[in-house]
Amino acid sequence: VQPLFEAGIWYNYRIRSSLGKASEADRDAYRRQLVSDIKTAYFNWLKASEVVDLLEETRDLLEENLRVSKSLHENGMATVDVVYRAETELYRNEQNIAEAKKARKISASYFNFLLNRELTASIDPPRSGFGPPGRRPSLGDAFESASSGREELRQLEFAVEAAGNGVKLSTSRYLPSISLVFDYGFQGEEYSFTAEDDYWMGSLVLSWTLFDGMQRKAKRDQSVLEKRIFETRLDEAREQIRLEVTEAWDNLDVARLAIKTANARARSAGRSFEIVRKKYNNGMASQVEFLDARTTMTNAEVDRILATYDYQIRQAEFERVAALIPDLEGERDE
Repeated sequence: VQPLFEAGIWYNYRIRSSLGKASEADRDAYRRQLVSDIKTAYFNWLKASEVVDLLEETRDLLEENLRVSKSLHENGMATVDVVYRAETELYRNEQNIAEAKKARKISASYFNFLLNRELTASIDPPRSGFGPPGRRPSLGDAFESASSGREELRQLEFAVEAAGNGVKLSTSRYLPSISLVFDYGFQGEEYSFTAEDDYWMGSLVLSWTLFDGMQRKAKRDQSVLEKRIFETRLDEAREQIRLEVTEAWDNLDVARLAIKTANARARSAGRSFEIVRKKYNNGMASQVEFLDARTTMTNAEVDRILATYDYQIRQAEFERVAALIPDLEGERDE
């Protein structure tokens, strides 16, 4: 049987082709999200690692403060509450170290999980530190990049295309179909396969449904409605992506400003602590002033670390929503 004219075959082929491309776009959207998730997990690991290093450096300072406080108390130069305060600060720092190590372990495990590695596999730190925030495309360019590069939009565009071919398929049912049918075989009262027992027959078959109780119209109306639904989803997705790009853009601005503020606070807190520490060593400042200055400096350094890597995380999210990493296929092939 060889169809000579059957419009439904062609439109079915185009529908399957569009749905296949939509599936590929869905896969590419997952790949883009995975890239962002891997970057975020890595930056979270770096963030937690630096916080651990900072708190462990602070431990040495607090242990020295406890030693000095005990010496002052034993020599009658300070009351016992000075020792208690020093011990409290040291224990609090130990708790913070434990929490930071827990966060580092969880983020490392999640990073390795995303890379399909052993959860306890070692992770290499970056070869160099992160410089100041660089230039970025304008908001208009980000909109344009997202509109042309986001796989979610391509997926819906292919869905609209498939739905459009579905409408054409429903319409084609009003047309006739023509097929060429050729039969060849053997016949007879006995199992004989000679030239006198074979036969062949060729025919041209025309099929045309003239009336089906409005079933074809109902099918076409349903196809038209499905196409409109996908078109509406596509318009909503475009607006949603514009909103995501705008939000990511604003978050990046806030993160950029947070880095400047955190760096300034860390510098000021560090200088203030150095002054207070010299005064404390010379007996010109109380332990309360010393510990308050130390706490302020540590908190400022923690905020600086958080701001640095939060900016990198915001940058990774902005790259995802604005589709600023176009060559994901090349990365996969490598």
